[in-house]
Amino acid sequence: MDELISHAADFISSMLPFLNNINIVGLILSFVSLVLSVLLCFWGYRLFTCFAAGIGFVTGAFLGFLLSGHFTDELWIILLSALILGLILGFLATRLILLSTFFVVFILVSVFSCGLLVSFVTSLSNVMAGIISLILGIVAGVICIKLQKPIIILVTAFCGALGTVQILFQLLKFEQITIFYGAFLSLAMIGSIVQFLSTRRDA
Repeated sequence: MDELISHAADFISSMLPFLNNINIVGLILSFVSLVLSVLLCFWGYRLFTCFAAGIGFVTGAFLGFLLSGHFTDELWIILLSALILGLILGFLATRLILLSTFFVVFILVSVFSCGLLVSFVTSLSNVMAGIISLILGIVAGVICIKLQKPIIILVTAFCGALGTVQILFQLLKFEQITIFYGAFLSLAMIGSIVQFLSTRRDA
């Protein structure tokens, strides 16, 4: 028995360098982000309320964390404040659907356009790219209030496709920019078509 335990201990020790080289947390976060991106790409319109609630919760939690941190150093108070404010904003996001529509589309378009500007228009400074992205996000949000369904479908399909392809390329350590954007545009169009066909009877 002692010899068996010794062999098992040696085997585990030999595996430790391998295990230490694996970023388990990073892999889990990448997997979760990949699943969310696929859902956004193909079911963004149907799951829009869920995404709105999620973004509302994250925004509220972040604000609660920052605000409470100015008044106390007690970690449990800070976490509780973040949780409460996150739940409040997450709930409001599902009730104030027009405001949620604007807010979600504003964030998605801003992040999406900023990524494209930084990648393709290298002459722009990061500040200018950020300003242009914010303007595009506001414009898209206003348009989305008027044309909710088609804009939500296009925005979620394109943003979900970008996230999916980006995460897959990072995991595979693939850096061909032409193939990247070819895969992104193809997946975005497929996602848009799938969403339009699956929601054609919806209001």
